[in-house]
Amino acid sequence: FFVAFKQSMMAAKRIRHLQNITVDDDEITGWLEKQSRHLKQWRERYVVLNKDTITTYKTSQRIKSTEEIKLDSFTILNITPENNFEIKNVSINESIIFRSANDITTDRWLSFIESRIKKIQQVIIQECIVQRDKNRNNDNK
Repeated sequence: FFVAFKQSMMAAKRIRHLQNITVDDDEITGWLEKQSRHLKQWRERYVVLNKDTITTYKTSQRIKSTEEIKLDSFTILNITPENNFEIKNVSINESIIFRSANDITTDRWLSFIESRIKKIQQVIIQECIVQRDKNRNNDNK
C-alpha cells in the first residue's frame, strides 16, 4: 500500500510540475518530456521557447543546454491523445516529440510554437519578396 501511495504522489507531483508554463514578452518556459531520438526514452526537460528557437535543459537554471532547435524549418506534425506532440524539421525530415501533462498544457505549448513558426515564416516570405523585387530592379537596369 505504501509503495502504491508513494508512486501516486510522485505521479501527481510530476503532473503538477509539467503543467507550469511561464509566459513573458520574450519567451515561454516550462517543463515538458522529450523523447530521445535513438533510445526513444522520455526525459524531463526544461523548455525555453524564444522568438525563433526552442532550447532544452536538464534543469531550470539553464546552465548547459541539451538541445537547441531553430524553428525556421519546422512545422507541427502530429498530436496524440496521450498529449504527445511532434514537430518536424521539413528540411532534413527529422521529428522531435514532446509530451505534456494534459490537453490544456499541450494546447498552450502548441499555440505558442505555432505562433512563433508563423512569425518566422512571415519574415522569410517578406525577405523573399524583397529579394525578388531587388532582382527585378537589377534586371530592368
